[in-house]
Amino acid sequence: MVVLDVLNALGQLEEACEPDTPNSAAELGGVEFSEVDEVWALGKTFHGERLTIARFANSGSQPELLTVPNLRRR
Repeated sequence: MVVLDVLNALGQLEEACEPDTPNSAAELGGVEFSEVDEVWALGKTFHGERLTIARFANSGSQPELLTVPNLRRR
């Protein structure tokens, strides 16, 4: 599990989950990792209103993405 707090990485996750432009998602499939089964990345997106989770299960393929409301924000 990796918690992201860098604006560039958070911006890529937010862009990949943008509901208004689903066909222009960021290319996140270039991530390569070895000797690790899978990587999960978590970050606050959409001005802290949502939490975005990316699950990278295979090197070189697009991750599974999920965005949920940030309940601690309220």
